[in-house]
Amino acid sequence: MSFQEWMDSEKLQQLQDAFCDITDIVAYCVDDSMTAITRLSGKASAVERAGKYVDSPQVQALLERVEDGSLEEQVNEELDDGAGRAAVIAVKA
Repeated sequence: MSFQEWMDSEKLQQLQDAFCDITDIVAYCVDDSMTAITRLSGKASAVERAGKYVDSPQVQALLERVEDGSLEEQVNEELDDGAGRAAVIAVKA
């Protein structure tokens, strides 16, 4: 069963938006083929800043690292330009 079969992407977006508001982070979700299934969530200024990193080689490499991991994997690294941190978490069934 795919995630999209389990939960509607709009409901996931609503949950993600609420989580980001409470925790003051920026987040988005991708499926196992690295296709975005939600939009970036978070405060507008942070989303604007984070948006330029989503497709960066560094973040793409982090996504690949967790995708290749075992049952669950996480990575948290300083961004190459020192502007903040990027964290990637994978949960696999």
